[in-house]
Amino acid sequence: MSTFVKYFLLMCLCFTFLYLSFNLRNLQFKPRSYKDKMDIADDSNEQSTLAAAEGLLLPRGTQTAQADLLPVNKVEHPMEKPSRPHIVFILADDLGWSDIGYHGNAVHTPFIDQLANTGVKLGNYYAQPNCSPSRASFLTGKYSDRNGIQHAFRDGQAACLPLYHRTLPEILKQNGYSTHLVGKWHLGHCREECLPYNRGFDTFFGMLGGSSNLFSHISHGNYDFWDQNKRAMKYKGVYSAEAYGEKAVEVIENHANSKNENPMFLFLSFQVPHEPQQVPPSYINKWKSYANVKPERRKKLFGQISCMDEVVNKVVNSLKHNHLWNNTVVIFSSDNGGPFRNEASNIPLRGQKRTHFEGGIRVVGFVNSPLLSAEVQGKTFNGLIGIADWFPTFIEGMAGGQTDRVDIDGKNVWDSLRYGTPSPREDYVISVGEECLGVPVRNNTKYWDTMGIDPRTSIRSGPWKLIVQQDDTDPSTKPADVLLFNVDLDITESTNLAEENEDIVRRLRQRVKEYCSKTVPIVSFKTKHFPKSSNDNQKGCQLDEKYVRRGN
Repeated sequence: MSTFVKYFLLMCLCFTFLYLSFNLRNLQFKPRSYKDKMDIADDSNEQSTLAAAEGLLLPRGTQTAQADLLPVNKVEHPMEKPSRPHIVFILADDLGWSDIGYHGNAVHTPFIDQLANTGVKLGNYYAQPNCSPSRASFLTGKYSDRNGIQHAFRDGQAACLPLYHRTLPEILKQNGYSTHLVGKWHLGHCREECLPYNRGFDTFFGMLGGSSNLFSHISHGNYDFWDQNKRAMKYKGVYSAEAYGEKAVEVIENHANSKNENPMFLFLSFQVPHEPQQVPPSYINKWKSYANVKPERRKKLFGQISCMDEVVNKVVNSLKHNHLWNNTVVIFSSDNGGPFRNEASNIPLRGQKRTHFEGGIRVVGFVNSPLLSAEVQGKTFNGLIGIADWFPTFIEGMAGGQTDRVDIDGKNVWDSLRYGTPSPREDYVISVGEECLGVPVRNNTKYWDTMGIDPRTSIRSGPWKLIVQQDDTDPSTKPADVLLFNVDLDITESTNLAEENEDIVRRLRQRVKEYCSKTVPIVSFKTKHFPKSSNDNQKGCQLDEKYVRRGN
């Protein structure tokens, strides 16, 4: 080989080596693109910051999926996002513990019974003693002492659920849900800002107050039946429960026909079996056994409940017919126990609506869904659950959102319900009462007559139930009684164990006092105001500085 050829080959090798070295170096130190960074699993901090800037509420977890960073109005591909179920929450009004078929009563509720018996029945499920406080706890995730609602709103009252609360439908909407209220509101309506469609619901159909004629829909001389902000006059003479069923089916069909890939939240809020005891005769005449029910008010109560049962069946059938059922969770609940004046029965529980005994606050409830594991279907869950728990259960457990920005008392119990794991809740506070005031309330005009503060203290903790009665409305107790029951062993609350368990009484009273610093002013108790329309005479509504939205 000539010297020239050897020299030429050597030069080629040198150039090849230099070329490869240069390009390998460029490949090794090439800056990563923004998209490359998003694909890295442990870049969660940067992704969370970007998502927060977009106003998204992200699911809990150690890392964030790229799909979570899409703009709020961007529709994700169905196969790329977790399946968020449709949520249907059905609330009965003043339903007694034993006034349901599956609790052994003679009332006919075959459809509700089937749902309960194939779902998960709630054995230790608590609400507030009356209407508005339960609804407020449900929609805010807070105890009544923390949301300002300790009493039922009076029709025409110049106050409403304080506007600084972020409500359940508001946050569900931010997580992609359409939100609908069909039925009873009962959380104040004296200003446009107070009305359901300004508190997170896309649509509202129903009544704003607490009670009205079930056919004429007249309450205190006013027609209280609305479709958004207009009176729904065509429903005059239509039984309210039937009208609510018709509208609920319409909401379901509209959602299905819209081909909306996002989920739906439907709050179906009945006025039955609340007074007045009115019902179409067909719901009484249908069942021969009702002919022997006495007195007449109880017979009508049975008819109301049977009507509600048939409406629930129509709603479930609509979900199935519109191919939504397989990804739907249905929750059935009462807002409180049954009142004796309506001939309601809470047997074997002691007490009634407005009392802090089990008959006033332990309520009928169950969950049914194809999403429940086979191991829990048809069983009773005896873990402790409260009505405030639906707030984080829906948002965190079902919607995949967060409640970190909202100061709540509720616990996410979705895994407990669908898998049967222990409840994350150890206790449930019904009322802090005088424990936080340090002064008697019952005979103190400043606190009772003006502010409407419930003087009673009550808490359920493990098997124990403490009531510091401070109330003379129950003839079986003295106003100053301190009552302690083991409700796991004594469901009738017949044996007061306070004297022999003073350490437990002290512990539970101290537990209640831990909430004292978190209580808020009670919404005005005795003010009166009923607007003739949603925009009339709004100056009477209590919306001063302490009720201005504070962002949490």
